[in-house]
Amino acid sequence: IEQPPQPQPSPQPSPQSSQTSTTLTAAASPTWNGHGPDYAIAQLAKRARTQAHGPPPHGHEMTATQAAADVATVAAGYNALPNKSREERDETRIRGVRDYNNLVKRALIEQYARGAECVLDLCCGKGGDLHKWTAARPRLVVFVDIAEHSVAECRTRYEQARRGGGGRATGPVPAFDARFAVADCFQSGLERVLPAGVQYDVVSCQMALHYSFSTAACANSAMKNVARCLRPGGYFLCTLPNADELYRRVCAAHNAPFGNSLYRVEFDRHSYPPFGARYKFWLAEAVENLPEYLVSRKILCELAEFYGLELVLTDTFEHYVAARAREDPALAARASRLAPTPEEREIITLYCLYVFRKVR
Repeated sequence: IEQPPQPQPSPQPSPQSSQTSTTLTAAASPTWNGHGPDYAIAQLAKRARTQAHGPPPHGHEMTATQAAADVATVAAGYNALPNKSREERDETRIRGVRDYNNLVKRALIEQYARGAECVLDLCCGKGGDLHKWTAARPRLVVFVDIAEHSVAECRTRYEQARRGGGGRATGPVPAFDARFAVADCFQSGLERVLPAGVQYDVVSCQMALHYSFSTAACANSAMKNVARCLRPGGYFLCTLPNADELYRRVCAAHNAPFGNSLYRVEFDRHSYPPFGARYKFWLAEAVENLPEYLVSRKILCELAEFYGLELVLTDTFEHYVAARAREDPALAARASRLAPTPEEREIITLYCLYVFRKVR
């Protein structure tokens, strides 16, 4: 975990390939100075322990058994969330947070996914980005999540939108084909539940990649899955909690739990291993005190690079919106209509985004 990065400019992506989906072939496994992925992960963890900035990454990492228990807890937590109509979702206590997060994700998709043929939505939840993909007009979107009830609701929303004719209750009509799968996106063998013979122009993982940092093996599998699924030149889009900001706030709170009436963060202990730096997160009407993990920017970027993913952009939510609004009048108009409360803004400023491009 490091000092917050200086925001990088938002480059315009190269045009997506007009070719149809291509065959997914087994590429040779990358090596780290002649060694395999296990060695690479060990080196990343060792390097993280010697970082000069941010919280000292010391302490014991989680065992595989502990991580598996957390996976089950997270899946059960999201399965337990009630399905709500669009009107009910609009009445949530965190409407301002939801609207701002959706603005960020919409901007990312408009910038990097327009013209994409095939999209993989990892950790899709109940299909919160369904209408954003509709606007991007891909040919195929594959939705995958570990929570089976969430995937079922995602399928229901898609089918209702296809039948609904674009009304307020269902939103615009998706023109793309969709596939749905229940799977742990951060374990090996993800390709077995995906459509055969497809590489993706865009892989998206929104508000979920941090769950993979429970262990080194899990983080490694997550990035390997992303790299295997992306075509060369394709983009990986992800949003997640900003570890540097979380660390700043826990220090300001003298290691005590912190938050407000809408959110709460409580760390398990005052140590921060490279993987498994665990805290509990509660967000009103959305996240019920589930375990999450800090994601070191340095480790994430080095792990991505190991699998042939080049960092294109990393930024905070607010800075990214401000930068894009200067270039996009429509986005600027949407942003001007949002008015998050001070408590909601405390939550919005917890998050950051990354864009990677597959270069090999």
